[in-house]
Amino acid sequence: MAYPNNPWLPGQLNLLSLWSKCWQNNSCTCYPAAQLWQRGLPMTITYALLQDLDYIPRPMILAELRAAFDLYAQLIPVTFQETQVYQEADIIFEFTLIYTNDLALCTIANPNEPRRVQFNVIYHWRLKPSKEDLPSIYGTAVHEIGHALGLEHSSYPWSYMSPLGNYDHQKYLTTFDINNLLALYGTRRTIQDTNGSPPVIYCPQSFVLLGGSNYT
Repeated sequence: MAYPNNPWLPGQLNLLSLWSKCWQNNSCTCYPAAQLWQRGLPMTITYALLQDLDYIPRPMILAELRAAFDLYAQLIPVTFQETQVYQEADIIFEFTLIYTNDLALCTIANPNEPRRVQFNVIYHWRLKPSKEDLPSIYGTAVHEIGHALGLEHSSYPWSYMSPLGNYDHQKYLTTFDINNLLALYGTRRTIQDTNGSPPVIYCPQSFVLLGGSNYT
């Protein structure tokens, strides 16, 4: 899983610093995600499948992508919607030939252009659950969507954001991944202002591991 150095994405130390500030104040109304996507929170992010596979039906691939997005939708104030018009999509998925050994790549040219997630067709892909020793569309999608949302690689080998690329049922979004994600986007939990103004998004005081056998 290669992830090119990107000047638009803050480093992990900056993310943790921002998250700590949110924790202390228990209230945040501005997040780097607004700069990453050039829009405010809560937001809608669209995605499209440009190229699929001839041995897995397209609806099944889309179901795996939706399940991967659902993992993030539980956490952050973002709605993920499929679009049939790939030119208008924020994230474009395709199964194509990558001239490296990477399972997949997520590339981001700049905040105003779509994120492109490419699955390498030199590998034979599988659906979940499966006991076959083949790369999982779901697990790999969770990893690459994480990059598209602004997450970097994790040093924890059991994290979905690990660069090791073995996305089986032992993988999770760890507390470290979740903290970084919340530093970028805040949480899905909101407080409605009594004056009818937009809700304030804030950081919670406890976190859980997401993933595992429920998702893979």
